[in-house]
Amino acid sequence: MELRISRTIAIDESEADLQAIRAQGSGGQRLAQIPSGQHCERNTP
Repeated sequence: MELRISRTIAIDESEADLQAIRAQGSGGQRLAQIPSGQHCERNTP
């Protein structure tokens, strides 16, 4: 399966390391808007 980055860029799922992340720091109002995200690293031989 491919992970679509944009219309012209896609990487194979086996080459990606995905980790869920949470917002750091006090955040204020932005913490309620963006509490988490995904960190993606490409594993290339």
